[in-house]
Amino acid sequence: MEIVNRIKATIHLMNSIAGQKNYTNILIMTTYLLFSLPIKLELAESSYTTCNHKFTSLLYTYNLFPDLSRNQEVFNNGTYSVQDTMLGKSNPIDIGFYNAIRSGQGTELEGSKCEQYKHLVAMYVGLPREDENVRQIIDFFFHYQTEVGIFNETDYRRISYYGHPKRENFTDEMKKSLLNIARIVISEEINHNIAGIHPIYDVNEFAPSWQVSNLLQALYFSIFYMKPGIEIYKECKNPNCKRDKFFLVEATRTNKEYCCVQCSRAAASQRFRNRQLDR
Repeated sequence: MEIVNRIKATIHLMNSIAGQKNYTNILIMTTYLLFSLPIKLELAESSYTTCNHKFTSLLYTYNLFPDLSRNQEVFNNGTYSVQDTMLGKSNPIDIGFYNAIRSGQGTELEGSKCEQYKHLVAMYVGLPREDENVRQIIDFFFHYQTEVGIFNETDYRRISYYGHPKRENFTDEMKKSLLNIARIVISEEINHNIAGIHPIYDVNEFAPSWQVSNLLQALYFSIFYMKPGIEIYKECKNPNCKRDKFFLVEATRTNKEYCCVQCSRAAASQRFRNRQLDR
């Protein structure tokens, strides 16, 4: 089910970016794909592993806090400046805050003792020369969790926080950064899953074709050929759809919500029955 959810999350993420921007969905899907550990599935002739983003590996392992006690800026101002890709300038970090996270004492931020947040702060300060894409992801999540709210649990449908998130602090600057990292995540997810696909030439048919090893590769290959902004996959709105089906539709057809006529009629009948019960 987690593998299925990753496929769904990738499609939802592409759709949320291509159409009218749904930043809540973009945040949830991006976070889910980045904060979930990779899963390995043994197949008949090989094994399959979901995309292991470099950020994900760091999030669960990186815990190296540089000793800043001899830094001149720390000595003069009590801050340490980090070159920030989201802000486009250096960002001064209070050394008291840094040391509290480093020591595990925590701060006034609810959830600041969380292991993942501690690793995130260590990455933010300690990896200034990291790959540009990874650095963008680190910077976004550091700002979002420090200024909006620290994640307690993340899954396919929702994010729960320690305390009440300050959603008013979700700035346009953060939204712009989120769109950038969402595109990075989509690229890494799809490229990982189609890496084993290669072209072959069928000498009998005198035509080119593609060598696909398994169904999962084929599914991601179909996503690879999506045309966000022109065609998108939508999930059928019938809660009892037996297909649990995504269907391809023109992006401009915002009123098409069901995969088939049967699902449309079934949903209408259910709404009618619900109205009768409410009377």
